[in-house]
Amino acid sequence: MTTKEKSSWDTDSGLVDECDFFITEPYWGYRDEYQSGEVPLLILGGESPDEDIESIIFPCGAGWEVMEQGRKVQHSKRVRFVKTSLVGRLIDRVCKELKVNMAERGLATDASVWKGLGFHFRREEITFGSGILEASGGKVNHLMPVAVLEKPAEKKAEKALVAEGKPDLTEKKLAAMAKKLDREEFQKRAMDMEDVVANDDLMGQVLDDSDAGYWAKHH
Repeated sequence: MTTKEKSSWDTDSGLVDECDFFITEPYWGYRDEYQSGEVPLLILGGESPDEDIESIIFPCGAGWEVMEQGRKVQHSKRVRFVKTSLVGRLIDRVCKELKVNMAERGLATDASVWKGLGFHFRREEITFGSGILEASGGKVNHLMPVAVLEKPAEKKAEKALVAEGKPDLTEKKLAAMAKKLDREEFQKRAMDMEDVVANDDLMGQVLDDSDAGYWAKHH
């Protein structure tokens, strides 16, 4: 039995364990799938050249209220986030460990301070104090930044990568999607990507159902 055949019997969580991620649309909001949409979240919208992931969320704890259509949050009793909240842990990681000067970008309660930043994220097990997430043993696995990325996900960065003979961000994202998704879902998501629709040759490869098509070559 080959290594590939053996690995086909392994299983995984289905979650992204590690990726580069560039933040383009940060905002405060809610997600129905998290605490029934009752807890405010810092939603870091963006893109990854490695994985099919569009956002990473960080709950900010009880008592906070989303203001100005998601641009800010406000608390009736405090101006700082509790360090044990995931937003608090994110702030400490980025400011204290990764040494990013976030204060010069604005207030921690403003979502816009995260725009334009890029980090390498890795899934970690985080332990909370007593009385928090008791159903899961007071622990949660969550993506956390472990390194700062120098280049933002902008067109000029993509062009630079192509000029160096390396796959651009669109190609890397498509390849990652093709590995994880079935052909129909891959084509559906790929056709939602502006860079694919704007490139006739690439779009033709994506829509090609034969063994010479993009999905078959990268799945």
